[in-house]
Amino acid sequence: QTGLNLFSYQADDIIRFVGGPPATAANTGRQTGHGLELTASWTLVPSLRLSGNYAWQQSTDETTGQVAGYAPEHQLYLRSAWALRAEWSLGAQVKYVGERPRTAGDVRPAVDGYTLADLTLRRKHLGEHWGLAMSVRNLFDVDAREPSPAPGLIANDLPLPGRNYYLEIRYRP
Repeated sequence: QTGLNLFSYQADDIIRFVGGPPATAANTGRQTGHGLELTASWTLVPSLRLSGNYAWQQSTDETTGQVAGYAPEHQLYLRSAWALRAEWSLGAQVKYVGERPRTAGDVRPAVDGYTLADLTLRRKHLGEHWGLAMSVRNLFDVDAREPSPAPGLIANDLPLPGRNYYLEIRYRP
């Protein structure tokens, strides 16, 4: 299966911090953008399904005429789901987020892109009502960050979690 989505948008009265110090939140500014998303999924064999999507966008701050900032131009997401046995499955996913430019007037360098990988081992039925999943997120302990607003009041932007572990126990009556 494949799909293609095309989009465009216009946002008016965006909440921004102006003036200061201290800066005040105000509804001001206009942003426009357009882009596309391509999706695909493929059942390679009955026990293995691959899926993913790629997104591209361009956004413009109409007040300055420059790139709006904060959002990546490119994103990619890939996922695999492998049924190991009747009750067990292994899932892997990789997410790439491209470099994020700064807003007009923010002289800091663009925020680097990052790639995160996750693994999940799942047991569907553990007894009659129970299920279990174990996950490792940010498997390779990547230093991933999201942009912080200008003028950089949050040093080194907003860090995403490093490698972390999840244990999920489900009960269904």
